[in-house]
Amino acid sequence: MSEAQLIMHTVVFALIAGVVCQLLSEKLKVPSIFFLLSAGVLLGPDFADLIRPQDMGLGLLAIIEIGVAIILFEGGLYLNINQFKTISLPIQRLLTWGALITMVGATLAAWLIVELPIRYSFIFGALMIVTGPTVIGPILKRVPLREKVATILHWESILLDPIGAVAAVLITEFVLAKESSLVLTLVQFLKILLVGSLVGFASGWIMKGFLKWVRSISKETTNLTILGGALLSFQAANLLAHHSGLVAVVAAGMVLAYGTLEQREEIQEFKGTLTSLVVSFLFILLAAQLSVQELLGFGPKGWWFLAAMILIVRPLSVFLSLRKTPLQIKEKAFLSMMAPRGIVAASTASLFALIFAKEGYLDAAPLENLVYLIIGTTVVFQGLPAGLVARILRVTEGARNGVLIVGAHKLGRLIAHTLHSAGVEVKLVDTNFWHFRSALQEGLEAYHGNALNAGFLSNIQTQRVGTVLALTPNGEINILMSQLGQRLFGEGASYQLSSRLPHESDDDISKEIGGHAILPQSPYLEELEPGLEKGQYEWCEVTIPKGKEYTGAIEVAGGRFWPLLSTKMPPVQIIPYGHTFKSEEQVFGIYKADT
Repeated sequence: MSEAQLIMHTVVFALIAGVVCQLLSEKLKVPSIFFLLSAGVLLGPDFADLIRPQDMGLGLLAIIEIGVAIILFEGGLYLNINQFKTISLPIQRLLTWGALITMVGATLAAWLIVELPIRYSFIFGALMIVTGPTVIGPILKRVPLREKVATILHWESILLDPIGAVAAVLITEFVLAKESSLVLTLVQFLKILLVGSLVGFASGWIMKGFLKWVRSISKETTNLTILGGALLSFQAANLLAHHSGLVAVVAAGMVLAYGTLEQREEIQEFKGTLTSLVVSFLFILLAAQLSVQELLGFGPKGWWFLAAMILIVRPLSVFLSLRKTPLQIKEKAFLSMMAPRGIVAASTASLFALIFAKEGYLDAAPLENLVYLIIGTTVVFQGLPAGLVARILRVTEGARNGVLIVGAHKLGRLIAHTLHSAGVEVKLVDTNFWHFRSALQEGLEAYHGNALNAGFLSNIQTQRVGTVLALTPNGEINILMSQLGQRLFGEGASYQLSSRLPHESDDDISKEIGGHAILPQSPYLEELEPGLEKGQYEWCEVTIPKGKEYTGAIEVAGGRFWPLLSTKMPPVQIIPYGHTFKSEEQVFGIYKADT
């Protein structure tokens, strides 16, 4: 085959293998990096020889650098400064003292145990700060952890990804500095940080201002504009100061995440999809470069090193940084066992190994091998048995009895307060900013965004949610949300406002979509909302006669009543269309007095 055909052969097989690995990950609820690492090695030159990254020459370096830039830009999109100010003390400590202890401990372990040169040991230490949502996310989805434990793991993985990568970039530039003077080396180091930050912040504000100015462009054009702006900031920063582009994309993402931006959810959704493709493709290519012989070539020192990283460095980081916090010992123990590394550590290590080789440093290969050794070990021994460890330590929740309410309007908030008072975890989601803000002001857990975006839902921790309540005024959105709820939370988990379509019963509609119709023949939200505000409708508790079948408004003393919730016996029961009430069942719902 010609050189072009060889490159195309590698690219196509890497893309296909990446997609298959993502599919297996989603179906089996196992971190995708486990399949990606295995597939890359098996399809690489050591075994099947179907994927040959070496055939791509210097183009591989450019692909990796652009791929890492896209991944870190998405990470920056989740570095919301406002959210960082409000997150709990344990998370703040893990992001500061915990990260510092991890970096120092990993550096010393690499230097003293496997005798990695000190310049590479510092880079390795910075890369060990990260865990990564691509590894932690599947764990949180399949293991119903206690809320505070899940929250800590979730935010640690999102926030530490770009922090660790940027720290490694800065240390790498420090190592590569050619100046003999320490002062000049520090100046070059600060130049990288300053140029990357300034270019990134400027690019982010320009993109944000442009999107606010041009509101009528399509979602596709918006996404392409942001991608182009991110890559432009990356290259502009690199031209001004070599290797500052990765700092720039993180800064640009942070600016877009700060404050209000109507298109943020659309951008995050697109970047999430693009990043999944980039992650799959990159990791297959990177894993195919590995030599199994070199990966296992550290000998007994490698085993001692892994033991130190897993049994000493991570527990020290957790227990020292989280001392004097309300977390229990068993919760700290579980956090100590959960630090699987992901794609950012892998791709950044491979990028640096290629950069060092290009600059004439021929002893950088052990850095990459050591990172992959940690990734493979932690994914297998921390990621895969996470559920078993959580059950042994008793840090799991009971049944998934949480409720996701799509619609933070007055009715949605009233339902949320009733559920919350019954001990049910409730999450409200709404695209309407004023509804979202009202929910927050009332002390409810609320999120501003599009609930139909599965990526958005994964970022609000729905592992304890077992029921979806679709209460939007748009019947089509309610149907789509009900269908999404079936896929995410199982059969019968979705409830939606009755569509009231002509010539079709609510029962037929609910069966067709696989969910349950609620509030049959009730007034439309456009009437209910002002009615609840003005007192024309009430949210109250009523006793329903035994044997009454719910197919419409129920006549009660002095008015009409539409039942919705029964909170007397756990789990809380949502009253669907066609429900037959038991002996004097007490339920909450909407009441309107006869006039």
